[in-house]
Amino acid sequence: MDDHGSTGILLWTREAHGATILPGGSDRNCQMNRVEIFKGWCKKCGICVAFCPRGVLTTGDDGFPKVSNPDACTGCRWCELRCPDFAIVVQKDEHTDNA
Repeated sequence: MDDHGSTGILLWTREAHGATILPGGSDRNCQMNRVEIFKGWCKKCGICVAFCPRGVLTTGDDGFPKVSNPDACTGCRWCELRCPDFAIVVQKDEHTDNA
């Protein structure tokens, strides 16, 4: 699910814990990590991209970071913790679907 607003980018990424990928794109036992990038605060320094240990973030054509490999995100928050402008936030959604 993507929401591209004027003040930021809101992305949900999946972190699978023994997940079963079901037809239609739903996952069982799957955790969603929410990555918010506030473009109004971002100075395009690339620190978040450089520190992402899983290669989740890349630099977009506009110079802003973007989530290009969302399934690799573990929610470690290295990008958030290293950002000097507090322009990126990672939140883990602890909800899992056991149906």
